[in-house]
Amino acid sequence: MDSIQKSLEGLSLEEKVTKLVKRLADSEEHNVKLKEKAAQVEKLTKANSALEKKLEKANQILLKTEDAKGKLEELCRELQRMNKQIREDSLNKVRLLEHERHQAVEQLRGALKYKEKDNYWQEYNKAKDIEIKLLKTKLEAAEILAQKSALEKEELTRTFVEGTARIGGALENEKALREEVGRILCSSNTILILFAILSLMPRRIPTIEGACLTSQFLEGSCFRTFRSIKKC
Repeated sequence: MDSIQKSLEGLSLEEKVTKLVKRLADSEEHNVKLKEKAAQVEKLTKANSALEKKLEKANQILLKTEDAKGKLEELCRELQRMNKQIREDSLNKVRLLEHERHQAVEQLRGALKYKEKDNYWQEYNKAKDIEIKLLKTKLEAAEILAQKSALEKEELTRTFVEGTARIGGALENEKALREEVGRILCSSNTILILFAILSLMPRRIPTIEGACLTSQFLEGSCFRTFRSIKKC
């Protein structure tokens, strides 16, 4: 107010009125500008408040997002751990199944080999049974021959006794009869030896080496028997 009065000193009334009117107009214009600025400030304040609310909401969302991100990362790590464990378990199971399959294959191979061996020994035993039956047949024939030789020996002995009684000291006949009796006795003993050798043969020969040894034994025995016959 003092500044206004000082500015009006020395002026005429008209100039004072003009100046005051101008000053009033300027004041009004200034007030209008202030009101506009106040409105702008209020508007900016409201906008700032809304922005702060939005920012706060965004911060909350960001915090929730960070929390969700942390949980998601933890979930991803857990899933990776579970996948790794599942993969290791699957590999171990595959290895175990492969080992079991290998064992099953080996067992099957062993069973097949055992079956082949069993079939071989069955066929071998059948062949040996046939061979033993043949030897028994030969043995029965040898027994019949031995019985026949024994009967012949008895008949010759009886004839020898009767001839000796009839002839009474015929040395030539006696010598001939003795030689014949000795020959028959040697043949009979040879047959009995062969019968004893055949009766000692086992029913089953478990190995091929055993069969070969038995064959060699029989060949040696037969050879010795034939030598005995020749000596007789």
